Order: sequence, then C-alpha cells, then structure tokens
Amino acid sequence: MLQAIKNFARSILALPYDGGIFKERPSDPIEKWNWCRQHKLFSVVVLYSEDCLASELAVRTAVAMEPDLRNTATPVFLSDRQPGARELASQLAPGKMPAIVFCDREGHPLRSWGTTFNPVEVLAVVAATVKAQSAS
Repeated sequence: MLQAIKNFARSILALPYDGGIFKERPSDPIEKWNWCRQHKLFSVVVLYSEDCLASELAVRTAVAMEPDLRNTATPVFLSDRQPGARELASQLAPGKMPAIVFCDREGHPLRSWGTTFNPVEVLAVVAATVKAQSAS
C-alpha cells in the first residue's frame, strides 16, 4: 500500500505544468516568481521542505486537474534547499515552511498556509482566487 502511494506521488510530481500562455517563463523558481510579478500574473507559490512533499503534491494535483489553474495561475515550486528560497519564504510567509502562498498579480501574498493545511480548503481557495483574479 505504501509503495502504491509513493508511485502515485511520483506520477503526480512528474506531470508537466509549464504549458499554456507561460511557455516563455524562466525555469528557476525565484526568477519565475519575479517574472510573474513583473508581468502581473497571478501565482501560487509553494514553499516546501524536501522532507515533506505534501504541499507540493497538493498544488501539482490541483494544477493537473483544473484547466483554469493551468491557464491562469502560475505554480512556483521552491524547495527549502534551493538558493534564495528561505529568503523568499521569510518575505511571503514568515515563520511558515513548508507553506502554500497565493499571490496577487503584483506578487503580494493574499493568503498562506503553514505546515498543517487541508488540501480541500487549499483547492477551494485556489479556485475562488483564480476566478476573482480572472474577473479583474
């Protein structure tokens, strides 16, 4: 059973998410986040610990399942081991690592979760935020 869960997690994490209107985005996560901010694009920033992939898995699953997210929200995945990730985490979600942070088109955090979060609540807020950002 544990192996099946690990295999499922690996298959979700392998899904591509750099398509759609964002093909010219930089691949470095921090550069990508700055690019989104510069181009005033809504983004979902996932700051995760490499020892805890639940936050990354939740958002990758949401992005894979929701076409609106693939075309509207830009997921930026930052490992706690990547250069600059902890500094960005301290700006966007002080004291929370791993975290999921929803940013507006200017890159200001709208809402964030720390290490304990409900993936269903996260997905509901993603959907509502994407609709609100798309309407504006």
